[in-house]
Amino acid sequence: MLLAVAATLVAGGLRSASAFEFHGYFRAPLGSNSDGGNLTCFKLPGAGAKYRLGNECELYAELELDHEVYKAPEGPAFKVYSMLGFATSAAGDFENLGEGPNHIAVRQLWADATGVLGSGWLRDARLWAGKRYYLRHDVHMNDFYYWNNSGLGAGIE
Repeated sequence: MLLAVAATLVAGGLRSASAFEFHGYFRAPLGSNSDGGNLTCFKLPGAGAKYRLGNECELYAELELDHEVYKAPEGPAFKVYSMLGFATSAAGDFENLGEGPNHIAVRQLWADATGVLGSGWLRDARLWAGKRYYLRHDVHMNDFYYWNNSGLGAGIE
């Protein structure tokens, strides 16, 4: 995390290489029941997950902003990645994020540097540090992650 902050501060004063990149994900509940009422979501007692299609009553969104803060013509490049997640129960017409089941979360905040390890066999290596999604493999139908190395860390790819 310290490397991510340092790279941002050092590279922030340098020539910007590109504009912000925006990525996002959004889902909202839509449905009704056979009696004409609202969508009813369920989860089996003791189950670790619920199935997704037609069974997601919460509103959820992810907002990702990435920025390459510096890139030399034939040298290093520094990029910062950030992602906020928003969740709410969607139970009313106005919900205050940050209270009860409603929240904003920092899902990812990390930085990487490429082209900084010389011209040998590590010339294409990427140094990274921070909080990131990393090697997340799941059964998407029920959000079961059978392999998930996400979290705070640092590494060389």
